[in-house]
Amino acid sequence: MPGHLSARAASLDALATERPAGRRVAVLGEMRELGDFTDALHRESGRRAAAAQVEVLIAVGGSPARALADAAVEAGMAASAVRYFDSSDAAAPVVVEQLKAGDVVLVKGSRGTRTDIVADAIKAGWA
Repeated sequence: MPGHLSARAASLDALATERPAGRRVAVLGEMRELGDFTDALHRESGRRAAAAQVEVLIAVGGSPARALADAAVEAGMAASAVRYFDSSDAAAPVVVEQLKAGDVVLVKGSRGTRTDIVADAIKAGWA
């Protein structure tokens, strides 16, 4: 399994063990440089998010991120709980607006997806 998915899988597994007062929220950016494995590994990430009982999933990036979102719904997440954005700039304000006290948030993505923009917006919104 490529390292990108290993780290993401471990992060989702850790999120699954949390007992938050609020919801489990995952912001998952597209993983880049996966070559021929891109679609399969993004779909696996979507299935893992559903298995981790993520209650709000935000997928960010191109068509691989959309495949991640679709796979989460196919694996049992409610379609209303899954959102897709083509950029972190577009996702950030929506994520901040949706968060509630007690939520546990995982933000994970490649540098190219710039999910750091989402993490910074969360920090600024809760400061």
